[in-house]
Amino acid sequence: MLVNNLRASRCNNVVIFTDFTRNNRKHESALNYFFEEEIEVNMIQRFNKLAAKWQNETCGLSSITKKITNFNYLKIIAMGKTVVPLILHSLAQQPDHWFVALKVLTDQDPTSPNSSFEEAVEAWLSWGKQEGLID
Repeated sequence: MLVNNLRASRCNNVVIFTDFTRNNRKHESALNYFFEEEIEVNMIQRFNKLAAKWQNETCGLSSITKKITNFNYLKIIAMGKTVVPLILHSLAQQPDHWFVALKVLTDQDPTSPNSSFEEAVEAWLSWGKQEGLID
C-alpha cells in the first residue's frame, strides 16, 4: 500500500511520509532506550574486563608509574568521563591507584599534596558522594 501511495500526488506523499515518520518515532524511541541500555551494559562489562586485566597485570608492581601506564589503565581513561562512577565504585570496593585516571577524567583533585593512600581514597570517595556519582 505504501508503494501505491508513493505514486499518488505529491500532497499524498507528504501526508504518508509524515505518518510514517510519526509511527517510527515511537519505535525509534524504544530502540534508543534499548540501545542506550545495551551500550551501558557493554560499557560496564568493558570497564570490568579492563580493570580486572589491569589489576592482574600490575598487582605485584611497586612502581606506580608502571601501574598507571599499563595499556588497560589507559584504555579505561580513553573510555571517558562516563566511567568515573565505575572507578569510584571500584575504589570503594577494592582500593587501588585510580587517582591519576580520576584526575584526568574529572579535572579535579580533592586530595592534599601529602595525602596517604588511604586519605586519597577517602577524599575521592567523599568527592564522588558530593558530586552525586556514588552513594
